[in-house]
Amino acid sequence: MLREQFSEALKQAMRDKEQLAVSTVRLILARLKERRGDVRGALAAVRRRETFLTRPLYLSTFLREEGRLAALAGENDAAIEAYRHYLTLRAAPEPPLRSEVEYVRDELGKLERANGAKE
Repeated sequence: MLREQFSEALKQAMRDKEQLAVSTVRLILARLKERRGDVRGALAAVRRRETFLTRPLYLSTFLREEGRLAALAGENDAAIEAYRHYLTLRAAPEPPLRSEVEYVRDELGKLERANGAKE
């Protein structure tokens, strides 16, 4: 019963193009695709962003996920770009976000070192 209600609410949100719901669905879809082994499909899902009043919703979350998925897909330059953009948005993170920001900094450092070794 709950699954059907959720499914119907999701379909209605998509039909109505409710930006918040659509953005949330894209993040969930990306995770589902990744769990099924479709990293490129997951990456495509996070690269499609909804906007509200010309601003992308959940931009930092989408950028973090894009960086992570791009790295998994072997798109190191795209991962570096997404992670750098994310860190620009999180230049002074609140205490609850500091560990996430540190994780992204570490991942960015690994990618930059790997790219430096190739050049």
